[in-house]
Amino acid sequence: MSVLAAVLAAGLAAEIDAPAGAVLTRLRQESLGPTFRLVVELDTPAEFSYQSPEPALVRIDFPGVGAGSLPARVVPERPEIASIGLSPLPGGRPGTRLEVRLAAFVPYRVVSEGRSVMLILEPAAAPAAAPRPVPTVVASPRAAPAPAAAPAPRSGAGRVLSLAWSTRGPERALSVQTDGPLRYRDFVMAHPDRLVVDFPGATFVPRARFLPSGGAPVRRVRVGHYGEGEDGVARLVVDLSAPTPYHIVAGEAGVTILFGAAR
Repeated sequence: MSVLAAVLAAGLAAEIDAPAGAVLTRLRQESLGPTFRLVVELDTPAEFSYQSPEPALVRIDFPGVGAGSLPARVVPERPEIASIGLSPLPGGRPGTRLEVRLAAFVPYRVVSEGRSVMLILEPAAAPAAAPRPVPTVVASPRAAPAPAAAPAPRSGAGRVLSLAWSTRGPERALSVQTDGPLRYRDFVMAHPDRLVVDFPGATFVPRARFLPSGGAPVRRVRVGHYGEGEDGVARLVVDLSAPTPYHIVAGEAGVTILFGAAR
């Protein structure tokens, strides 16, 4: 390799590489039926946070983690994904940002397993085609029609039972207790800064519509509901004093929203 080529290659690598230490080693895409997983592998477990500045954009930040030899752009393998990119963290902070832009909003979750962090997209299943009508032959005028089957319950339905603040190390934790696993979607909004978490098909049991802030950078928490019946959405709004990193941990009995220090 010529000296000029070596210098150019080193310059391109430096655009997205972070300081020595933990690095991203592999980025792979997996399709499991309608479910899609974007798996980020690291050479050692590391901290991360994620946010949605808008419904169709997901950012996963890896502080202090370099991009290694991974390319700055990755070609998506599913139509739900518009683009996948890696870049340095903004503001000169050491680390790498994975940015995934969706073609349209799709319910998703971010989980970690060992040295892997996964963005899992779970598109709603397409409705089954209506059966073609079949002529009915009446064998006897006294034959009674079969009773209609009861409609199956919608999977997302459930109740939010309580909200509570706690401290987990340097983070403030807002625990949302539910009567079972619920689907959710989250995104952030500006002017003013706030985090919105929607629970499709769910309802709020607590009568209070406001919750004390629990400390900076949270100003207050509001809850509400829009839509009717099973098409309704329980909405949780966290008013913030400044843009704040957060991540959500989902469990069998609710979700926990963890807030870090304001950037």
